[in-house]
Amino acid sequence: MRSFLSRFHYKELFLVGFYVSFIVITSLAAVIDHLIGKRFDAMLDVLFVIIGSGFFYGFLKTRNAKVASSAILWIASTIVFVFMIVNEFDLSIVFSLMLPMVAFVLMSPREILINMSLYFLILGSIFTYGFVHYEHHQVLHDSSFMSAYLIALLFVFAFGIIYHFAIEQAYRELKRADRQKEVLLKEIHHRIKNNLNIISSILGLQRLETDDKQVHHIIDQNRLRIESIALVHEVLYQTEDLAEVDFEKYARRLIEHILMMSDLKEQIVVELQVVKSSFSLERMVQLGIIINELVTNSVKHAFLQKDGRIEMRLTDDAGYYLTYTDSGGDVADLQTILDGDSLGLSLIRLTTEQMQGSMTLENRGALHYGFRFAS
Repeated sequence: MRSFLSRFHYKELFLVGFYVSFIVITSLAAVIDHLIGKRFDAMLDVLFVIIGSGFFYGFLKTRNAKVASSAILWIASTIVFVFMIVNEFDLSIVFSLMLPMVAFVLMSPREILINMSLYFLILGSIFTYGFVHYEHHQVLHDSSFMSAYLIALLFVFAFGIIYHFAIEQAYRELKRADRQKEVLLKEIHHRIKNNLNIISSILGLQRLETDDKQVHHIIDQNRLRIESIALVHEVLYQTEDLAEVDFEKYARRLIEHILMMSDLKEQIVVELQVVKSSFSLERMVQLGIIINELVTNSVKHAFLQKDGRIEMRLTDDAGYYLTYTDSGGDVADLQTILDGDSLGLSLIRLTTEQMQGSMTLENRGALHYGFRFAS
């Protein structure tokens, strides 16, 4: 429920609340009207619940708040106007006092002016019709009641205007503060990325100080590990959501970067199939370490002087399940790999433990890794 509501800003949350309240209350009214024998009223209730539900579904699909706001105002107004006339101006008159608040909460000043002018024009016409048509109506011809009604209407109107401008001002201030925080966070991520890249560049300079291929390999491996973490901050810096990183975007860029560093980008086909998921910075750094070790291991052992294929899948089934395999061919002795003390496999195991997850490693014609973890 919280994740559903987090998709909306404050006006959209009000809109959702109005729609849900209208649908629930009108549905209850339909049941009550049916039980007390008001079949026509019950049918009208059901009809407007269907119409309101249709517009609500359309809003959830399109997020067009302007259309949805006008729709809920006039759906609710129409049913109140109809009941005022059909039920000969009974207690349904009271509901006409509440409806302007929908406009004051959801609409812009221009929209409020247009919709409220039309609303009061229709409301005035309906009261004029009732005053003329029902000559002895105890409410419509009661000056004390009508004056109290007008005072209440003016109060709602005045309160609505004050509320609208107060909430708009508060919202603008919050939005300005959020923008400032967003800029600062983006700057922090940008600087962290730059600092990590500087460390990577320093390692690259140190690489030039020796011709030892083993040292070159160790430096290159560590540079890739640092760059995989820097890439998380780069992806965060380039996205609007600074709380979570898109897994597919990050994984694809990381794999392409590793293959490009190894001059294998054109030879290797990457098949990436994932559920639409985003993860926190901490979780994505952990996944980046694992993916970096897996791909660099494939580059080192599986794709020697031949084309290849990398397949990685992320599914969401009682937690997340990440699988990785390459087309490197059969593995002679899986147990030797499992019992080995390579840094890459040790990092993968350690990171999996930090994620409170589990790892499986199988020989399916090539090494097949499986990682199960929570979000």
